[in-house]
Amino acid sequence: MGNKKELTFLQMNDLHGYIDLHTEIFTEHNKEIYCPAGGLARIATLFENIRDERPNQVIALDNGDTFHGTYPAVQSKGVALVLW
Repeated sequence: MGNKKELTFLQMNDLHGYIDLHTEIFTEHNKEIYCPAGGLARIATLFENIRDERPNQVIALDNGDTFHGTYPAVQSKGVALVLW
């Protein structure tokens, strides 16, 4: 039992079909701020970097609201996101 292993959980939700990086409004300390968000290439890079740092120790979860929200996602019924 001395072989302790750690798991890293990566959670993604509310992508809403944003294939590309975009500006989003966030609230921080009761102020609205605009920050870059989303973008599948950016998210994939983050996930890949973490997986490289922790081989066979990462579980990635998508908690929904992924396949709707933008024209390409809705028009293709989510296929644009899967094939991206």
